[in-house]
Amino acid sequence: MIKGVIFDEPFFNAVIKRAGGDRLTDLYSPPPNTQNVDYLIGGFALELKILKTDPLDAPERQESIKKFLRAELPKGPLWVTPTKQAVTFSGQQAKDYWERIMGKPIQDRLDTAAGQIRDTRTFVPGSLRGGVIIVNSAGPSFDWRSFSHLANHYGVRFPEIDAVFAMNGVPEVADGKFIIHFATTGKVGHRTEADALGTILDKAIREEVAKLTNRALEVVEVDPHSPSPKAAFQITSSGVRKKRPSPPGP
Repeated sequence: MIKGVIFDEPFFNAVIKRAGGDRLTDLYSPPPNTQNVDYLIGGFALELKILKTDPLDAPERQESIKKFLRAELPKGPLWVTPTKQAVTFSGQQAKDYWERIMGKPIQDRLDTAAGQIRDTRTFVPGSLRGGVIIVNSAGPSFDWRSFSHLANHYGVRFPEIDAVFAMNGVPEVADGKFIIHFATTGKVGHRTEADALGTILDKAIREEVAKLTNRALEVVEVDPHSPSPKAAFQITSSGVRKKRPSPPGP
């Protein structure tokens, strides 16, 4: 979505190198039948997870949302017609929507990362903190607040994960700059180290984009503990699409 930049593994290989880290397999040979994280950096075993598709593009998730809407709307079954209809949830309904449906791709990737961190600690010496950098590279259905909120929500469930670095890489453009949103969440006892690494990653991401595009990238730090916004949809004959909310004011 930024010409000349793809938020993929080669991009983050360059980011980690720029930030002073290494690919784990450049330093260690994982034993057979073990999983491993991608990087070692700043005392962290850091795994990269990238969401490469919009969660609403999955047919099974479309069906889950339709079932959810039929169950939650008070007027009975919701029939999808060529006429667009607007549906908005807030409160507990919005929370259930985000955490039970839209957040599943995030939960699944953090679950896998937890296993990779656990195995890495069995063969890499020293006291390693576990971290995950999770990137939304192509899903406009995730607004930046919801993405960071969900990454934090699921991250606390896994004891192997001490810090989550969530990057919503679907950029906005303003004043000639690309703007993406980045959130660092460190568990109690690891927040100082997590914040330090988050600052380093933030800088390295901006520098790598500038190198590739000759344009500035502004990374805006997000509070991952902020509540997720209301869930709003457009119901059309082709399926359910999310209405992207406007960013909140300062």
